[in-house]
Amino acid sequence: METQNEYPSLLKRIQSSIIDGIVLLIAMVALAQLFNQFENFPTFVRIGSWVSLLLYEPICISFGATLGNYLVG
Repeated sequence: METQNEYPSLLKRIQSSIIDGIVLLIAMVALAQLFNQFENFPTFVRIGSWVSLLLYEPICISFGATLGNYLVG
């Protein structure tokens, strides 16, 4: 009983990375705009928000797939 893993092609990996990059870029711009709306936004919230963006990929992969992986297949 041999199981063979099928990995996505390079093209699918690149497409997935581009989608994830766009998602992260939109999230970063939205957060920056949100932070600019308030004068005294707490520092720990700013740091926590940016750290959550850095952890997007590892957290999503641990639950199955990132949005890019899910959309590309």
